[in-house]
Amino acid sequence: MKKRYPLFIGMFIFLGVAYLIFRNWQISKSDYNFHISDTNINVTTSKRYGKFYVIFDNTDISDSADYLEVKTGGDYLITFDPKNKSEINFMYSGGVFLKKNEIKYNIHIYENRDEKQNFMSTYFASDSLKNMYIDTRYYTVILDGDTLKKGSIWGGT
Repeated sequence: MKKRYPLFIGMFIFLGVAYLIFRNWQISKSDYNFHISDTNINVTTSKRYGKFYVIFDNTDISDSADYLEVKTGGDYLITFDPKNKSEINFMYSGGVFLKKNEIKYNIHIYENRDEKQNFMSTYFASDSLKNMYIDTRYYTVILDGDTLKKGSIWGGT
């Protein structure tokens, strides 16, 4: 009978660790949806397991969706042009760009210093464009100066 106690204790510890991992896996996904009225684009942002996604006109990542995939920890700027709705401009600073999937939209990526200066002077100087700022560390989303989602140090809602 005494030999079974270590087995029960081991099983209890294993199940406890498995539960905590599963619980953390469920919690570590956070989505936020919003609509950019002048461009008629629905945007979903999603923070998942160290990665951050910006999904256009869809609610999940798939081969048939336009989306950007980056690592968390950076700041990202995105512009939308109400006159040319198929063009999306994306600039990142202090982050790691992983992937883009283009189906419906032309997504332009700006990453080096010269491109950033051109991006800032061209796109953020225009009043007609919609400018979105995303901080993936805290999961904050700002559109044209209005905070759509204010994150926290834990990156959740």
